[in-house]
Amino acid sequence: MERQSTTFILMKILRDLNFNTNIEAREQRFSFVQDRFQRSNTAIERCIKASTADLTELITNFSGIYSSIEQSKNRVENVRKSLRECKNLLLLKRQDIRKLWLSTLEQNTLDRMYSNVNELKYVPSRLQFYLSKRLYIHASLLLLKAKEYQELRLISALSHIDLQIKEERLTLEDQLRFELIYQLFDKSSRDVLGNKNLSTALSKNDQSSLSHVRENRLLRKQLDHEFEEGK
Repeated sequence: MERQSTTFILMKILRDLNFNTNIEAREQRFSFVQDRFQRSNTAIERCIKASTADLTELITNFSGIYSSIEQSKNRVENVRKSLRECKNLLLLKRQDIRKLWLSTLEQNTLDRMYSNVNELKYVPSRLQFYLSKRLYIHASLLLLKAKEYQELRLISALSHIDLQIKEERLTLEDQLRFELIYQLFDKSSRDVLGNKNLSTALSKNDQSSLSHVRENRLLRKQLDHEFEEGK
């Protein structure tokens, strides 16, 4: 509305200047317009001067905010760059740690296999020792343990050990069969017959067998103790 009234006044002034032939009136109208223009110019300058301080402060604050935003953007970009570098380093470290873990796992597996091979190597001699001492339980446990190394026994370089273990197993079966026959038939028959002469002749053998059994019992207790400690 105010813009329309101002336009109307300007158009009226232009019309008066155009249709008015009186020079004095035209000069008065021109002086009036010029005076109003000076007043408007003065008012505008006064408003600008009044707003200069606020405008300067606003521009200063805007510049400070803009600088802070730019610095924040730079810091965020630096943080992102650092995070990317950290991620790449972590990936490299993860690969290195994985390689070390696989290497350690391989070394542990090789050590365990070497230990098993070394233990399997002495199984035949230990079986012979147990069988010579009639320690059938220990021999059976050793055979069961050797069965856990079935994969190692399939190695061609250990075929002779596997063959010896099979032979000792057959020997154990034969001795157990003979021992069972002796306990069920020979010894029982001798006790039933009650042959004094036979008893007298075998008394010395019985004493030696008794001492041999006692010796085996002591040895068995010692081996059982070592076996329990080995667990």
